[in-house]
Amino acid sequence: PLHRVSAHERQRVVFAFYSGLYAEENASFINHNKVSQKYTFYTTPFAINETIVNEYQNNNLPLYVVASWFENFARTSDCTFHEQFKAQYDEPASVFAMLGYENGAVLAKLLETVDQTDTRTLLQYINTIQVEGPRGMIQFHPETNRTKFDHYIYKLERHSDDQVFFDRVETLVNEGHFIEEVTQQEMPPKIGGWQNAYLCH
Repeated sequence: PLHRVSAHERQRVVFAFYSGLYAEENASFINHNKVSQKYTFYTTPFAINETIVNEYQNNNLPLYVVASWFENFARTSDCTFHEQFKAQYDEPASVFAMLGYENGAVLAKLLETVDQTDTRTLLQYINTIQVEGPRGMIQFHPETNRTKFDHYIYKLERHSDDQVFFDRVETLVNEGHFIEEVTQQEMPPKIGGWQNAYLCH
C-alpha cells in the first residue's frame, strides 16, 4: 500500500499523476486511510474536480496542483479567452478548449506567414512565429519542436466565507529544459501505462 511504501522510503511528498474516475477513487482511499494527513500531495489539473477538493480541503497538509494552465486560474493574458469562450458556450473553457485554441492560433499565423504549406516549410517557420495564447506567448523549442510554457504551482486555499480556491504560489520558469530532461532519459526496459500527447502538458 501507498502509506507503507512512503513510510519505508521516508517520503515527505507524493506526486499523484492520475485523472478522472481513478483520481476520485484514489482520493477516497487516501482520505479513508489518512495518507493525505501524513504527506503533502502534488497533482495535475486532470485529477482535480469537486469530489477531490471535498476530500482534501480539510487536511492539515496542503494539496498542490502543478500546471502550465489551470482552468479558471490562468494568467492575466488569458482573461479575454475565458470571457469570449464563456460568452459563446455558456461554460468555462476546459484544457482541451485551450489546446484547440492554441493549435488554431498557430496554424492561422503560419498560413498568414508562409507561402508554401509543405511540412518541411511549416516546421522551418514554426520556431519563428510570435502569437499570443491563453498561456502567454506560444513558443516552440527548436530541438524538440514542442511548445514551451512556464509552469505554476497552485495551492488549495479556503476563503473566510468557506469558499475553496487554488492560489498560484510559485512560477517554474521553462526555457525548454523540462521536455529536454524527459526526452534525454534512458528508455526503461519495460514501458507501462497509457500515453497521450494531450495529457503530457
